[in-house]
Amino acid sequence: SDERRGTASRCLGELVRKLGERVLPEVFPILRDGLGSDAAATREGVCLGLAEVLAAARTEQLEEYLSDVVPVIRDALCDESETVRNAAGGAFDAMFRHGGADVASDIVPELLDKLDDDPVALEGLKQVLRAQPKILASVLPKLATPPIDARAAATLGALAEVAGPALPPHLEVLF
Repeated sequence: SDERRGTASRCLGELVRKLGERVLPEVFPILRDGLGSDAAATREGVCLGLAEVLAAARTEQLEEYLSDVVPVIRDALCDESETVRNAAGGAFDAMFRHGGADVASDIVPELLDKLDDDPVALEGLKQVLRAQPKILASVLPKLATPPIDARAAATLGALAEVAGPALPPHLEVLF
């Protein structure tokens, strides 16, 4: 149930807050493996737990794990399940707070590259923009390069829906 997943993820975050470096080597492999589950509820729980772990840990505790966590979040952002993608957006946001532009540069270009082949990549990119609207500045140049075809225009429209107040400063790129 949603309540149990929420409680479990908060407990995991609290465990990391209290024990930090001693539990991180055990926690990350379990979460990574859990993302491979066939059950969307399990994958969602993994992303919720990952968000709590990332929020609870200190940046210096996470440095050695970021290279392992980035692909997990990138894959979860493109999950077939909307609930998993939503939870992955929260994990991305928590990770962005530690790694900032480096995290975005590890995830956003791959999502942009997948737009042609994977329709769910757009949904993942929308989650990224919901979490961190300022990333729009790095997305627009690739999508708004003339000539803008119908697919790029549709993608820009979909992203504009979630970009909200982050969009107006970048309108000159589009026109």
